Amino acid sequence: MQKMVFTNKNCRDSFGISDASYNFLLNKPMLCPYCGAYEDGVTVDRKIFSANSPAVFGVITYRCTRCSKIYIVVYDINSTVKESNVAAIYPTTNYSFSNERIEKVSPRFIDIYNQALLCESNNNLELAAIGFRASLEILVKDFAVNELEIDKSVVTKKTLFEAIGEYLNNQELIASGDVVRILGNDYAHYERKYPEQDFEILKSYMEIFIHLVETKLMIAHPPVFRQTKDQTPQVSDHQDSNTP
Repeated sequence: MQKMVFTNKNCRDSFGISDASYNFLLNKPMLCPYCGAYEDGVTVDRKIFSANSPAVFGVITYRCTRCSKIYIVVYDINSTVKESNVAAIYPTTNYSFSNERIEKVSPRFIDIYNQALLCESNNNLELAAIGFRASLEILVKDFAVNELEIDKSVVTKKTLFEAIGEYLNNQELIASGDVVRILGNDYAHYERKYPEQDFEILKSYMEIFIHLVETKLMIAHPPVFRQTKDQTPQVSDHQDSNTP
């Protein structure tokens, strides 16, 4: 999963103009949308499209210092309010998430979580937050059904609060899952109870939860394991016959 990173540059200097009204900050991408490298692209071309209005569009073409490919950034600029925003990047960056272990347990989670990430990439943070909460419920319940082998008809009737408490059996998972559940629900309500908690907090705990689930699956299904004296030694593709 890749999230675009920006650095602050001077808008007037970035477009090579002398107009002092453009003397404010502009966000310059620091990740190449082609190779994903952290880099400070070289300006190849730049132009401001003016319509005799303080609100204009600016386009800068950059060359990646790592892969040498060209990418384009479109800026929405308003010299009156001294503000610029990235309107588009071409090509678009990749915001997809994949995880083979988790996908085996919950392929639907991967799909819904990626939909939420797409909402985030388009700055639709409220929809992304609700999507994180929905994907959390799918992952928790699929984990109960496919990993813990609990009857699906039983799991389906559980609230997310109940499912987290009954099926995760791990304080770190419960704590991180509850943050996503509570803040995700908060974004879905007409009046938020926790407006001081921003989206980045919710996202951070979502990432923690996913990492803990993957860790739990790795521990539950090790590629090799110790044998008792009564067992015939097993040899995996990553283990030689002399490994104890």
